Amino acid sequence: MAVIKQERVSKKTGKTKKIYMASQWHPLLKKRVYGPSRQNKKDAKQDDAKLTLQIKKEVKEEKVKKQSEEFFGKVADTWLEANKKTYADQTYRTYRGYLDHYIFPVFEDVPISAIEPKHILNLKKSLEDGNNPKKRKYGAETVNKCINVLCDVFNFAVSPLKLIDGKDNPMIGIKRNKVPYIAKPTWSDEQISVFLTSREAKESHYYAMFCCQILLGPRPSETCGLAENDYDPDRQCFYMHRTLNKHGVLEDNMKGSNSFRAVYLPDTLNKIVKKKLLWKKEMRLQYPDLFDNDFLFNTEIGTPVRPDHLYRMFTRTEKRYNSNHNEKLPVITLYGCRHTFATTNYERGESDKVLSEIMGNTPATFLQKYAHIHGDRKQQSLDAFENIIFKTGNEN
Repeated sequence: MAVIKQERVSKKTGKTKKIYMASQWHPLLKKRVYGPSRQNKKDAKQDDAKLTLQIKKEVKEEKVKKQSEEFFGKVADTWLEANKKTYADQTYRTYRGYLDHYIFPVFEDVPISAIEPKHILNLKKSLEDGNNPKKRKYGAETVNKCINVLCDVFNFAVSPLKLIDGKDNPMIGIKRNKVPYIAKPTWSDEQISVFLTSREAKESHYYAMFCCQILLGPRPSETCGLAENDYDPDRQCFYMHRTLNKHGVLEDNMKGSNSFRAVYLPDTLNKIVKKKLLWKKEMRLQYPDLFDNDFLFNTEIGTPVRPDHLYRMFTRTEKRYNSNHNEKLPVITLYGCRHTFATTNYERGESDKVLSEIMGNTPATFLQKYAHIHGDRKQQSLDAFENIIFKTGNEN
C-alpha cells in the first residue's frame, strides 16, 4: 500500500497546498496507477485500499480468462469458428455434433495441456464398449471421425495457438480403427434399364430426377439444388455449384473443391430434363405465385424438392415396382444410385479419374470407396489363370 504526498502551488494565490494520492503498480497494465487527489491523507489511504482490491480483482479475472482460453472446449470452439468458411455447412454441423455429443462430455472443461494419450485412448475405448454417457457402442466410422476432429483441434492448439508443444501432442501414435468393408447393394446395367423404362418410374413426377441420380451419380442435395440457369440444354450440361439440404436451406459451400463442376448430359437424359423444365415454365404461367423460384426441379405444387422428400419418392417408386413384378430389384437407397453409377461404370473399365470428376470426388476418395471392384476382378483373373495352369496336370 502506498500513498504519495505532493505539494502544489496555486497559480492564483501563490499558496502551497499538500495533496495525497493512492498509488499502486498494475501488473496487467505494467505501469503505476493513481487514485484521485485528496487533501486528507486518511481519504487517500481509503482510496489506496480500494485500488488494491480492484487490481487484485482484475488480475484474478484475467487469470481465469486465460485459463478458460486453454480449456479444450474453448480451443475446439475457436478452431471450428476459424475454419467455418472453409467447410461446407453440412460438414460444419457434423463436426459441431461430434464435439457436442461425443467429445465435450469428456474433455470440455479440461485444460488442453493436461490431456495425454491415455485419456484419448480411454475416450476411444468408452465409445467402443458403451461405457459413455449415452451407454451406446459406436462403430469404427464414428470413433474414427472423433479421432479426426481431435487431431484437428490439437494441431490447432500446436499452431497457430502455441498452447502445447508439437512433441507433446497427445494424438501422436493414436491409431484409427479398421472399418470393415460392407458391400452396398447396387443395380446392374440391365436392372437400371428395367427400372427407368418401367411404367412405375415414368409415371412418377420425379422421373427426371431419378434419371439424373442413376445416370450421372450426383449427391441428392446437388440435384435438388440445381437452378434453371445451371442447366444449358444446348450444350447439354449441368453446372454444379450449390446444394439444397434436408432443412430446405440453400448452400453455396459444396462438399469439396472438386464438387464445383460441369457435368455432360447424354442425349436422352437431356431431352427428359428439358421436358421437365418446359413443364415448370408452363405451370409458372398458370400459377405464378406457386412456381416463383429458380430451382430446376420442383414438386407438384411448385416448391423446391428437398433431398429427404426425393428419397421418400424414390423408395416409394422402388417398392411399387417390386410389388408389381415377379423379378424383384435389389432394394437400394437414393444415395445407392450414386454407388450404382460408380460401381457399374468402374466395372465396365472406366478410369477412376474420369468417374471422380463426374461425381465431384477426388481420385483418392473414389479409390478409397471403390478400389475393391478392380481388386475383385484381379483376384478372379488370377484364379482363372491358376485353374488353366493346374488343369494341365503340372501341379505336382
